[in-house]
Amino acid sequence: MIMDRVLKRSAVFTGLKDEPEPLAIGIKGNVIQKVCSPEEMEPCIASETDVRDYGGQLILPGFFDGHEHAFLGGIFDRAVDLSGCASEEEAARRVKNFADQHPELSWIIGTNWSSTEWQRPHRPRKETLDELVPHRPLYLINAEGHSAWLNSAAIKLSGVAEIGEFGGELVARDPDGSPTGYIAETPMPMVARLAFDMPLPVQEVIFDEFQRRAAALGITSVSNIQCYQGSDIDLGNISVVKRFGQEGRLTVRFFFATGLTGNLDRARRLRQEYDSDKVRFSGLKHIVDGTATGWTALLLEPYADKPGFVGTGRIPAEELARRVVEADREGFRVRMHACGDGSVRRALDCCELAQKLNGKRDSRHTIEHVEIIAREDIGRFAQLGVIASMQPDHIGTCAKF
Repeated sequence: MIMDRVLKRSAVFTGLKDEPEPLAIGIKGNVIQKVCSPEEMEPCIASETDVRDYGGQLILPGFFDGHEHAFLGGIFDRAVDLSGCASEEEAARRVKNFADQHPELSWIIGTNWSSTEWQRPHRPRKETLDELVPHRPLYLINAEGHSAWLNSAAIKLSGVAEIGEFGGELVARDPDGSPTGYIAETPMPMVARLAFDMPLPVQEVIFDEFQRRAAALGITSVSNIQCYQGSDIDLGNISVVKRFGQEGRLTVRFFFATGLTGNLDRARRLRQEYDSDKVRFSGLKHIVDGTATGWTALLLEPYADKPGFVGTGRIPAEELARRVVEADREGFRVRMHACGDGSVRRALDCCELAQKLNGKRDSRHTIEHVEIIAREDIGRFAQLGVIASMQPDHIGTCAKF
């Protein structure tokens, strides 16, 4: 077979051996057809073959990022970074400086504050922000991504103060019932709908930047599962990605998921509309619990520093099981965020029930993060064919906590 393109290198890493080798890579169309020694490749080279010799540079397969938040990353690049602050007051001053430097922004977004790293760990309050930035709404997201710090303007605009009984610990309140400025989990999309509202031209710029970063890191495919907080907010318009593909500007294969809401109508439409080689709908995502650092991960036993409290699940176990079984029945892949050992077990139970009721198939159901797991549940991943999608950042956060 005559190749369209041949890449030659003195250092090609295939993963089949521990060290790179001097090899040639033969490509026909967009498929690698042959990897062999340069001598063996010679019969596959004709005058029309594009031969490129990269000398001593390393060639290796592209990376597939299995858990990506493409548009959220772009938003965070435009936010104030609050990491490294030693106190609530220092973080507020950094927000004030950023707001002064960006008068064009209607919302100020911040990231990476962590009260566990402050000299006096505690939940921050709205008054500290109101004193410095009283008029523009502030949405400052914790480093663990499942709680946020708001000023009074953001509380008023978002409506989180009106949340009723289901709020509980999710909207921290003073004795008189007024919000303190700290929220977690379920109320966050109420703020995100406003703070993350991006015009299409801005989304295009953000996605172009994302592609450039991915290429620089050798990432050629991504699985984007940014259903913000597991709700029906899909951060970033997938039509932007589709347009990049139609215009020949798409340099990364883009697989994406949407929320496991209990209604499969939208998922069915997306599966039909997005099924190309470069842009493909790949399943449904649900956030089962929160994070251990915010006491919102669902545990099997109470928290050591919060006696009698095991965390919470986003929806009742029976409702989650119903959604997973229905999605599985129609051949959809389900990916569940589960950090606590209680939520990991709940997610595994759902996968087991789906297998029992619908039959076993190559479902590729996935549990994301798995920060804490009961020893007896480890083997269930292999038994059920469920993928454990774990990220070093989550392991490090949990170990630090």
